[in-house]
Amino acid sequence: MNNYINKMSISNNIIDQLFSPKIIKILPNFLLKKLIKKKNIFFLKSHLKELPQINYPFSFSENDLENFLINIEKENHKLPFNEFPHLALLLKYIFQNKSSFSILDYGAQFIDNYIFLKKKIPNIIYYYHDQKNNNLTIQNFIKKKKLRNIYIFENIKKKQSLKYDFVYFGSVTQYLKNYKEIFIEILLKKPKYVFLSGTNFYFKNKKEKIICKQLNVFPQINYCYFFNYDHFIYFLKSKGYLVEYVSENLYGKLINYKHINKVIKDDCKYLDILFKLEKQ
Repeated sequence: MNNYINKMSISNNIIDQLFSPKIIKILPNFLLKKLIKKKNIFFLKSHLKELPQINYPFSFSENDLENFLINIEKENHKLPFNEFPHLALLLKYIFQNKSSFSILDYGAQFIDNYIFLKKKIPNIIYYYHDQKNNNLTIQNFIKKKKLRNIYIFENIKKKQSLKYDFVYFGSVTQYLKNYKEIFIEILLKKPKYVFLSGTNFYFKNKKEKIICKQLNVFPQINYCYFFNYDHFIYFLKSKGYLVEYVSENLYGKLINYKHINKVIKDDCKYLDILFKLEKQ
């Protein structure tokens, strides 16, 4: 079976059909997994007009966090697991002349960023945000472990006094259905920097965004936006933020785009972009 799949010449149209809602229910998962692996399929085009209401479900328990914490403590110098493992270095460089500063980690998942940053930057103030069930789990874990200088953003975001200097979107923007509204709300606080890591962009196609189907964690299927670079840059510029630097993400070379929309498949980049607030 492996050799057969490997030698098969399958067009993108046929692959799209195999992963359509009707056909995917019929074919066994093990066969589809083999196809994904052998053909190195990351993304397929989607005919959706907007992201699903439930998308990229991810949850963990307090027991998961306990085990996670034990593993981190065993591997004292291990970098956090995210799309930009050198976040601590970037923050230390930007805020080298400040005794304390705050970061909003939007889409944080586990708390490896918090743990690692606290070791490297003890006076950092950390605001956590993720899916609602994870926010609650982290809140309980904070109380249980008596963690300091970590707060659940959802619980305090309406406070007038709330300020954060740096906002980190760690490969999460493309999964946010109402990303513009989220950005507008967050940027009302005028953070000095906004950093997007691990985000898919294209350049030539003029559409503001395109929805793709993500298969590299199959059988879970996620949907995500691919953004037109110029549109996105203009959106942040309209809110007072300019590009400070842009570079291809560390994992960008590993991503295969050849199975997605033929209009953008040779024009995609997995980027890290740092935005800085213009002087007021």
